[in-house]
Amino acid sequence: MVSRKKNGMTPRPVARPVTVAMSRIWITAEQCISVEVMQEQVKGGIAPPAYVGLGGNVGDVRATFGRAVELLRALAGVTCVRESSLWDTEPQGQVREQLPFLNACVEVHFAAGHEPTPAALLAALLEIERALGRDRNAEICGGPRSIDLDLLVWGERLVEETGPPAVRIPHPRLGGRAFALAPLVELAGEDLVIVGPGGGRADALLKQALSSQLVRKILTSSR
Repeated sequence: MVSRKKNGMTPRPVARPVTVAMSRIWITAEQCISVEVMQEQVKGGIAPPAYVGLGGNVGDVRATFGRAVELLRALAGVTCVRESSLWDTEPQGQVREQLPFLNACVEVHFAAGHEPTPAALLAALLEIERALGRDRNAEICGGPRSIDLDLLVWGERLVEETGPPAVRIPHPRLGGRAFALAPLVELAGEDLVIVGPGGGRADALLKQALSSQLVRKILTSSR
């Protein structure tokens, strides 16, 4: 089965029933401190959360996202993971003859004093990709993939490390990617400022990116 074409989007196969209940990966009172307490902690100087972008267009992407978030929540020091809605996006780059992507963003909070280094966090993201079946060496650049985890932004950190793994924060192409900015703004707010070259207010960057890219919210977060 395929879904009917809407808003000019290319049809995608209807997903099979997910094996990981999406409601399980949203913030709950038992798993995380309240949003209000989080905001007070940020004001008090505690490190802000890291934002990780998710993308994929191969297989049961919703279920893969669910498993990825469960693995993120299991990382040492993680106290809370909040997730954006799901967004349907047209492929970008040179490989246009492929299925639309699903994209989302997660906000990852760490216990005070237990934040990983940027390189350690990126290494964990790459390991989660491998655990979920991604083989970067077998992929075409910009082509189909089952899961993609990108470290987008982490407070006002400006990081450029050669690695391995090589780390750049904010993500060097974040400012021009509507599929990454839309779920990021949903979680972090329109007044988020992305520092560094090509940065600025996230809402302004998103508005500019939307002038040439089509993204569509398809599942609203129950966070």
